Amino acid sequence: ASLGHVNGWLPSAAGRLFRRGKMFQYGDHIQRRRFGYDHHAIFIQWTSFPLGSARVVHHPLGRRTNPLRGLIRDEVRDLSEYTLCQRPEDPAATVQRALSRVGEDGYNLVWSNCEHFAEWCISGQQRSLQVRGALLGVPQGAAFGAILGAASVPAAKLFGSHWLGQVAVSLG
Repeated sequence: ASLGHVNGWLPSAAGRLFRRGKMFQYGDHIQRRRFGYDHHAIFIQWTSFPLGSARVVHHPLGRRTNPLRGLIRDEVRDLSEYTLCQRPEDPAATVQRALSRVGEDGYNLVWSNCEHFAEWCISGQQRSLQVRGALLGVPQGAAFGAILGAASVPAAKLFGSHWLGQVAVSLG
């Protein structure tokens, strides 16, 4: 299972992903580019159906109508658009951490999003380079940064600029 095989059989769609350089391994931190952000997950294993799909653990926000909105989930996803973000030193510990939080609630775009979750699974530290980039003005986070920046002016008046500095440090 550590190479993404299912009972010794590699699904044909997974085989196509392998040929395209997307053979994920047990515990890998993977990501999918979305409009304006990246979605992050922990890879568990390939599934036999639907083809090209795999079991992952992730922390999506989801649609308002979804009863699982904001919950950390263990589910099957299509990985055709995912890429490798990082490979853990200890895949078993990474997956154990991920599975230990399945069902947890509390999604928050700034403090507890899918990237915070995946980073915590790998390193034990919650961090989001996307949020950090948005706060520090990196182009990838420009749209989110503009929104967060607009909210930061009243926050600076309410909490003080030193508090905002502490927030930035804690995100990094």
